[in-house]
Amino acid sequence: QMQSLYKSSNVNGLLLCDDMGLGKTIQILTFLAWLKEKNEVTPSLIIMPTSLITNWYNNSDDMDKIGEIQKFFKEGTFKVAILDGKRTPEEIKEYVKYDIVLSSYESLRLNHKETGKIKWKAVVCDEAQKMKNPKTLLTTAIKTQNIQFKIACSATPIENTLIDLWCLTDFVKPGLLGSQKQFEKEFLHQLKVKDIDDEKRKELNNKLKDTINAFYIRRTKDEKMPPDFPKKIIVYDRINPSKVQREKMNELYDLRSMGGTALAIIQGLIMICSHPLLIDKSEKIEIDSKELIESAYKLDRIYHILFEIREKDEKVIIFTKFRKMQDILRNVIIHWYGIRASIINGEIDTHSRRRLLDEFRKKEGFNVIILSPEAAGVGLNIVEANHVIHYTRHWNPAKEEQATDRAYRIGQQKDVYVYYPMAIFPDDMKDEEGNRM
Repeated sequence: QMQSLYKSSNVNGLLLCDDMGLGKTIQILTFLAWLKEKNEVTPSLIIMPTSLITNWYNNSDDMDKIGEIQKFFKEGTFKVAILDGKRTPEEIKEYVKYDIVLSSYESLRLNHKETGKIKWKAVVCDEAQKMKNPKTLLTTAIKTQNIQFKIACSATPIENTLIDLWCLTDFVKPGLLGSQKQFEKEFLHQLKVKDIDDEKRKELNNKLKDTINAFYIRRTKDEKMPPDFPKKIIVYDRINPSKVQREKMNELYDLRSMGGTALAIIQGLIMICSHPLLIDKSEKIEIDSKELIESAYKLDRIYHILFEIREKDEKVIIFTKFRKMQDILRNVIIHWYGIRASIINGEIDTHSRRRLLDEFRKKEGFNVIILSPEAAGVGLNIVEANHVIHYTRHWNPAKEEQATDRAYRIGQQKDVYVYYPMAIFPDDMKDEEGNRM
């Protein structure tokens, strides 16, 4: 389909929106190899988050660390350059000699005036939701490039609102969805109407789908995968709060009575439900593991989940965005099982991140790794784990799915279990009018 669209003279590009972990990278590289055979690939540009550059291209003696280009194509198939940091105009002119130039989004933004002078045969935006906001300098930098054929690659083309989809479509096929103002009037505003009925919503959804369908490629794991593809098994656990958590929740209720903002209260509630220590301003964890567990019954449930995983001799990823919660989890896991789980969050540099992941992948038997969904939500392949625990729920379902699909993707050999341990409000927590909090 990509080749057919490329051959069509009236097509600017396409959206490649397969589910995460279904091989979008190899599809793109195969397409570029086809262009190479036609002598129509030089020069092409692939833009991606910095952390993904070594996923695409990485020379290494260790076969587990090589990039996708080295893994699937013979040496010399592509002449590759990497654009990193700010480059001089003379250096950027040299990129016309390369088949593929790899750049981070930030490097493209820094050099966009000079790279805009190059006539790119193809430009691919990997994790294209990075340019979902039409008003940012990054989006402007990408859209001002001189490009013959464009591919926006994203498993989550709608990460926050429909404007995300409009922005990506405006990149690959300008005018297909009209101007932003027209699009908002035709779709966004109507879908936001409070009393919109299901029939009208379906009509608008179908109209939008029909409009972009010819330029939109999407496979999902639950619709078009072979019958032997591993299953995803969801496990929800509803857990009552501890005494300490109840007390902290009541303090939040008092804050609401005194005019506290709803957003601050919701954030505080999320933190308390993870662990009451999270609202303590101290960075140190000064209580022992037993007291840590007694303060949040959710931790006791984690113990039982991990126990069952250890019995199967399998591996697990735990996601939570709170760094103190990451430390708490590591402390109790040491207490329970004598394992010092690695933590990957925004404080970890690319080299350390790769090292910790390699250690986790290669170690045999039961093991645990703790990840921040923001730092590890895209680009990671961790099919060595077939259990995923979302200790703290993410407010954005798309981000949460991105995190789950670090394990649930091509290469996974086992069924994947996804756990959602959730603290709930007990019935006896009510406000003055008798309504549940």
